Amino acid sequence: MVQFSVDKYKNSALLITIEFSILFLILWLCFADEILLEDLWVNLLSGFIASISTITVIDNILKKQIEEDNLPLKLAMYRNVQLFVSRLISLWQEMYV
Repeated sequence: MVQFSVDKYKNSALLITIEFSILFLILWLCFADEILLEDLWVNLLSGFIASISTITVIDNILKKQIEEDNLPLKLAMYRNVQLFVSRLISLWQEMYV
C-alpha cells in the first residue's frame, strides 16, 4: 500500500517535469527572435529534459531493486503453494486407495 502511494507521487513529479519542459519549449519557440530570452528558455528546457531522464533512470533502478528484494518472498510463496498442492494430492490419493 505504501509503495502504491510512492509510485503515485513519482508519476506526478514526472508529469509536472514534462509539463514544464513543454512550457519552456513553447516559450523558446515564441521568443526565438530575442537573443537573451531564447538562451534562458533553451537552458531551462535542457535542464528539465535532463531532469526527466534522471527521474526515469532512478525510477527504473528502484523498481529493479524492489523486484530483487521481493524475489525471496515470491520463492517462499511458491514453495508454500507447492507443498500445499503436494499434500492435497497425496491426501486424495490416500483417500482413493
